[in-house]
Amino acid sequence: RDKVSAFENADFIFIGLPTQAVETVMKSTVLPNITKPAYFVNLSKGLDYITVNSISEKLETIIPSRYNLGVAKLSGPSFASELVQKSPTALVAASRDDELCGFIEKLFVETPFIHIERSHDILGVEYSSIFKNSLAILLGMANGLGYKKNTLSIIFVNALKEIRLLGEKMGIEDETILSYAGLGDLYLTGGSMKSRNYTVGNKIGKQNKMTKKVVQIFSTIEGLKSVEFLQGIASHHQIDLPLNTILYEIIYLGREPRESLNSYLSDFCAV
Repeated sequence: RDKVSAFENADFIFIGLPTQAVETVMKSTVLPNITKPAYFVNLSKGLDYITVNSISEKLETIIPSRYNLGVAKLSGPSFASELVQKSPTALVAASRDDELCGFIEKLFVETPFIHIERSHDILGVEYSSIFKNSLAILLGMANGLGYKKNTLSIIFVNALKEIRLLGEKMGIEDETILSYAGLGDLYLTGGSMKSRNYTVGNKIGKQNKMTKKVVQIFSTIEGLKSVEFLQGIASHHQIDLPLNTILYEIIYLGREPRESLNSYLSDFCAV
């Protein structure tokens, strides 16, 4: 009852759910208990992979206009365990409505260890999460295969270049990709076992293959779906994303990780 009543007079509703659960929970628990208009802030990182809408776009379609004062996205490099410890953290509040971004800033005024930056590129911030999910798997895989720091830096930088190329084709601002929500989040989750995407990549690397057990254990991992989605987007825009292609072939076509990355690195160093 307490959880339900919390929605009744809420001015802001923060949504931090697995993307596949957002619509169900919104329709079954949140919307039936709203009594007045509110702002909705999306914390989920991923897409609706059926409609290929961002979660913010999906929220706009399922929230009745009479209850929707505006939708924003809050994203950035932030492990929950470190927030609890009040570790200094930077986040990006994104909305087409700058006033809403300002309201979110004010919510954190009395939280001195959190810094909020504003962005109007809400779709760019949404897609930065998707890019990051995919590449965190790749970086975890490379680490699991035992590559040294010199080599990991090649993969990190070249992966970032692929993100920027794809972002340009999709109309995403480069500033967004280089923000806390893009590069910052990639830095965090692309090098820590606290990240589920990095962890699944690490397991694939150590086993040198994508196993059914890994798929079962990590079936809700956003990055696995992101890899396939990004491959489709790259094909649509007719651009080459070698690292994402390698990841796609490993996950979905059974290609061997070590052979794939060794071949990529040999070609790269030969140029």
